[in-house]
Amino acid sequence: MRLYEIYLVHEHVANDYFGKDEKLFQLFVEMKTTQDMDLKEIINKQIKYVTQTIPALTVFHCVERKARFTQNKYLHKAWQDLRISDGKGFVNLRCLSGHLIVEATGSLNQEAWVFEVLRTLDDYFLAVDCQNYNSGWLKPPKTVALIKTKSEV
Repeated sequence: MRLYEIYLVHEHVANDYFGKDEKLFQLFVEMKTTQDMDLKEIINKQIKYVTQTIPALTVFHCVERKARFTQNKYLHKAWQDLRISDGKGFVNLRCLSGHLIVEATGSLNQEAWVFEVLRTLDDYFLAVDCQNYNSGWLKPPKTVALIKTKSEV
């Protein structure tokens, strides 16, 4: 099973840390691995500073709507969970305080279409895969900045 934590990073932080993503990633890893409660409290404050609240109802509504209009997708809703399956695998979307959890089995397409929906909602989602020590922007910030700059011209 693949597991991702999705954070919505403030625009100014995303732009400042573009190309230095590993520093942001390290912050999230340290939150998971540190045993020192004082350090954990400091890291938690840092994470709250660099991230913003994810509009969970909007996310769930958009993902649910996309699943309903996608062939062979079966939807199961619970209080904070949304599970979409297609008989070959599933993706489970869960909203926790401050971030989303995406769990997936089967092909990489299971989570890819959820990431596509998130990309349409905001430009600054960061996916963190602590199991495989990896992270990445769902939509790279500099690409967004270049597009905005060219369209403003």
